[in-house]
Amino acid sequence: MNPIQSDTCVQCLVFSTNVGNDLMAARLVYILEKTKGILSWNLDMDDHDRVLRIDYNQLNLSSFNTALSVFGIEIKEMPIW
Repeated sequence: MNPIQSDTCVQCLVFSTNVGNDLMAARLVYILEKTKGILSWNLDMDDHDRVLRIDYNQLNLSSFNTALSVFGIEIKEMPIW
């Protein structure tokens, strides 16, 4: 059995967002697709908190937040149960 290297380990973050319409969602998708290290994501627009879940192996959260703020998108990390 080969040990899993730390740089290939998948991690998850869950955020509440202020994404309230299709335009903001499209902007978010654009940023998610351009951000290196994000493996998969899901945005639940039907949830009151408009929950964004991101699976990643490397993510510069500060740069990601900066890119989002350019489009007026705000995220707040939520606990993972």
